[in-house]
Amino acid sequence: MSDCNKFVLSINLENEAMQDQHDVAGALRNVADRLDKLVSSNFGPYGLEGKIMDRNGNSVGRWEVKSPYEDRDD
Repeated sequence: MSDCNKFVLSINLENEAMQDQHDVAGALRNVADRLDKLVSSNFGPYGLEGKIMDRNGNSVGRWEVKSPYEDRDD
């Protein structure tokens, strides 16, 4: 197991507003803008998460910064 944070992103491409590369690019830009506006520059040991929205305001996925401590059983 790695002892570093991991950025995980998943986008569902099944709705009408998430069909091509432009739709995906827009959603990724929105995630990047949200990350850019975070107050802290350090993800820390607890991670962060958020929803990914299409241009119509529907949830089409999620992103998450996972701490290596979240996956441990100890």
